[in-house]
Amino acid sequence: MRPRTALALAAALLAAACQAPRPRPEPPPSQRTGYLGEGDVARVSGAAGRSLLDEYEATLAQNRDLEERLAATREANEALTRELEAARRESTRERQLRAAADAEIERLAGRARDLETRVLALSVAKVRLEQDLLKARLAVLGAPAFAREPTAAPPTPPPAAPPASER
Repeated sequence: MRPRTALALAAALLAAACQAPRPRPEPPPSQRTGYLGEGDVARVSGAAGRSLLDEYEATLAQNRDLEERLAATREANEALTRELEAARRESTRERQLRAAADAEIERLAGRARDLETRVLALSVAKVRLEQDLLKARLAVLGAPAFAREPTAAPPTPPPAAPPASER
């Protein structure tokens, strides 16, 4: 910027500052108007003063009531928050127990299937052995009579089971 332009700008700003209106001084307390324009602050008395005092006391009482309600609401909120946390912990514990029970059920169901398979396999083996036994008995019974030797003794029956008292 040129020195001449800067000088002109500074002079213009100085002139504007000198012409700005100055704020009015605040009136002394005795000249101020009071509550709802009823007169000077120092002279509020009578019905207006009593009304102002009654409103102030009512506001204080209302404030106390609201603070008490706020405290009670906060206590109730904290109690409900604790109850909610306890319910959440119980729900988590129940889910864990249910998952463990489901795993145990699945394990036992698998064991039952394995035992059933084993029982069926043993039943099949028993049936095959019984078939082989019957085939052997039929072979003995179905042999031609002339193929037997006359001096040979007849086949002996299998030994009888011992009586129940000896078992």
